[in-house]
Amino acid sequence: MLTPNINGKKDAPTGAPGWGTEPAQRSAGWGREKPQPDRLGKQVVVVGFDPFTLGSEKNLCDYFGYNAITATDWANAMELFAKKGNRVGLAIIDSDILGLDRLWILGQMRANHPEIKVVFIIANVTAEVRDTLIRAGASDVLNKPFNGHAFGELLSANLPL
Repeated sequence: MLTPNINGKKDAPTGAPGWGTEPAQRSAGWGREKPQPDRLGKQVVVVGFDPFTLGSEKNLCDYFGYNAITATDWANAMELFAKKGNRVGLAIIDSDILGLDRLWILGQMRANHPEIKVVFIIANVTAEVRDTLIRAGASDVLNKPFNGHAFGELLSANLPL
């Protein structure tokens, strides 16, 4: 079902995430044709244990044209990194959910897979934590809650198609 926007045009599906009531409220990229599948062949590994969060983040990766796979714990993630080798270009780690020390995670990634960029998703991140992670080697930090547009920008900044 389509709902009318402020101009009376019917162009937004009811309940679709990221849709505003007028075109100016829409995030860039939402409401447009879905991007083409991953052209570089690099995969994104999304790490966390909550199935809903992992599914949402994987769906956003897919929407923006990235080939994403999920890992439900750190051991599973390390297996994927080893198995996929240079096919993985970006690791998105929901460290709040994992309950692991972020600097330890960065150390593991730098020691075992230095070619993979690491992005953390953290609830209510402080500037001090963000700066510490960036100095330690993280490519980026995304603050929760976030919207689809911010997630898409994070992907394109860290793993351009």
